[in-house]
Amino acid sequence: MRALILCACACVQAFAAQEVLIDQDLVYELTTGRINIDFSGKTLTWNTGFAYRRVDVLEKPSDYSTGIQICVWSGGETCSPCAEFSDTGASYVKTEPAHWWGAAATVSWSQHGTRGYCLKSTGCGGKWVSTSTDSWCMGAAAAEHLPIKVHLTEILVPYDDEFACPDDWVDGPWEGCPSSTSAVAHKRPEQSSHLDIVGPSGGTIRVRASHPSQVALFTVRGDRVTVPEYARDGHVVLDVSKLPAGILVVAARGTARRVQLMHSPR
Repeated sequence: MRALILCACACVQAFAAQEVLIDQDLVYELTTGRINIDFSGKTLTWNTGFAYRRVDVLEKPSDYSTGIQICVWSGGETCSPCAEFSDTGASYVKTEPAHWWGAAATVSWSQHGTRGYCLKSTGCGGKWVSTSTDSWCMGAAAAEHLPIKVHLTEILVPYDDEFACPDDWVDGPWEGCPSSTSAVAHKRPEQSSHLDIVGPSGGTIRVRASHPSQVALFTVRGDRVTVPEYARDGHVVLDVSKLPAGILVVAARGTARRVQLMHSPR
């Protein structure tokens, strides 16, 4: 999946009018709180467009509401709106840096190199999700909500350009982003089938369908995922124990259901 993201972002970067600012995993351990990213060498400025952000939450041990916020401290502290999430899966946010970067908004990406990606509690309004004893951190209470691993992609688009949504930004809220529903329907155009799903549990998904021979597993983009499977007690049992955490789609003859894997791969 990571290769797909990199490929999509490389294609977007080919457009001179917009620029991929970040496309990488961020791992927030117990005392992390903030991850600093150096943007030296980027060509576009903060105050000439919109920033489109996708946060793909890969690992998260609780459903506690958190958010990732960009903060800049040079020339006075200023922070962006948050991309909030409480579970694994992808979330999206569009911001206008000129509206939140304040007095520093005339400084270009390359002139102002480092930004902090802070993990905030209760959306944007709370303290950093960190066990650190600093006054701006949650302290020991944060331990049950960590570690959190995300893949964060952000693309800056000038005001006079149209956003070219990457192929892997499935169900993104902007025109041109692919739809998981249309992707699965394209793969499975047949007449609909009854579909009952139990799990994921214990590394398996148990599926009962009126057309069991046609049960299949897909990514949200509609790409087929091949896993070991067997029949038991009238169910098709899919072994997903070696797949990473994330959202998958179980389909059988035109009927599709989303399932969410919470475990890490063995």
